[in-house]
Amino acid sequence: GGMKHLPVQEELLHIINECNLMYWCSTIMRCAYQFISAKVEEKGEPPFEIPNLRFLSMAKLQKGESISPMITLGYMLEEMIHGDFVKYIHNGHPVPCTEPPLSDEEYKIAEFLCFTQHVQYLQTKGLAFISDYQGSGNLLTDPQILTSDLGVDMFGLGNVKEGFNRFTTEHSCNKYCKWFELDSLAHPSTAAAL
Repeated sequence: GGMKHLPVQEELLHIINECNLMYWCSTIMRCAYQFISAKVEEKGEPPFEIPNLRFLSMAKLQKGESISPMITLGYMLEEMIHGDFVKYIHNGHPVPCTEPPLSDEEYKIAEFLCFTQHVQYLQTKGLAFISDYQGSGNLLTDPQILTSDLGVDMFGLGNVKEGFNRFTTEHSCNKYCKWFELDSLAHPSTAAAL
């Protein structure tokens, strides 16, 4: 099937939610990179490369005139992604995707993104982290923020509470977590915030 549209008002709300989600994800990712920069300043350069990733730019465009007093048209503009699209981490499990198999370079990015989830979890004191990482090259798009189940869809409909609840048992610390000296998630109640 082709592309489907929601009813106009519902689509406008969806666009606003998507833009807000990208704003939050960009901010949360910047905080993770600030932690990385501070640690590199303290310890020196790590023995591996740090991927330079970012969420693509996007904006909501709303048409000046409306098609009726109750309906205005809106559009979501996104930066173009060139290259093959890659799913790095699914929003249900905090591990690199295995289907389809990732190339060595893609796996390194996925491993780094698993590390950023650990950083974000600690920075938010166990309240949230970004998941559903996907994109191409250094551009990421269409993420989700997983949070504890507060009974609301704070950041969108992709908040998989089971994935959030399993994070501390399914996350496997990797070379990034170890080099950056992240606290273990084995006992989340004792994991200190960064």
